[in-house]
Amino acid sequence: MMTSKQLQTLHSVDTGQTADCVEWCHAESYSHMFVCATYQLQQETSAETRKRIGKITLYHIDSACGKSLEAQHVLACSGVLDSKWSPAPLDGSPALACALSSAEVMLASVRDGRLVETQRFPIGDDVIALSLDWAPDTPSRVIVSDSRGRLSVCDTAGAGCGVTQQWQAHDFEAWIVACDRWQPALIYSGGDDCKLKGWDVRVMPAAPAFVSKHHTMGVCSIQSNKQREHLLATGRY
Repeated sequence: MMTSKQLQTLHSVDTGQTADCVEWCHAESYSHMFVCATYQLQQETSAETRKRIGKITLYHIDSACGKSLEAQHVLACSGVLDSKWSPAPLDGSPALACALSSAEVMLASVRDGRLVETQRFPIGDDVIALSLDWAPDTPSRVIVSDSRGRLSVCDTAGAGCGVTQQWQAHDFEAWIVACDRWQPALIYSGGDDCKLKGWDVRVMPAAPAFVSKHHTMGVCSIQSNKQREHLLATGRY
């Protein structure tokens, strides 16, 4: 097992704003790229006019030795709470979905070494998009959680992109949503009500498939294991 003395810091970057999300691109020809997203509540203005700002920085790293790190492009936007690369390319290039503090989902693609916004659509009024995940079996489908405790199934294909299903999942903020890697119709959500829930999106989820009350704090992290079925890791805060 590697100890802390054996670890070496290769790079340290000042992101300028609070960094809350880092995502490597898993597409084969783009595996040397990752994004770092930020979220910042402006403090220099009054409470009534404060804005949540953010940015997404596309980084390029030397895949051979990791000694060269370069910020290739910065895309300014509202605060970013989460971001995920699409499991399969959309229109020939990797697509990045971002959950924004402006109650929107933004999609961007990599073109000529730059992040280019391609779509943006709302998930509701006066909410913050907190988390999202791509459906493993449907390249154009994204699941989003928000600050009102709701989950939204969104279609990102074509001109009619937007929310196709939405329901109340938790009593308070729905901090996290994640898709099962083995059963595409099953999604998981965790909220500030200390509950972990499972949902079957093949039917309009009037009731969860299961509810776990094991957590004594807000559920803020969920990961389905890609190598082992029926194995789920969760975190609480």
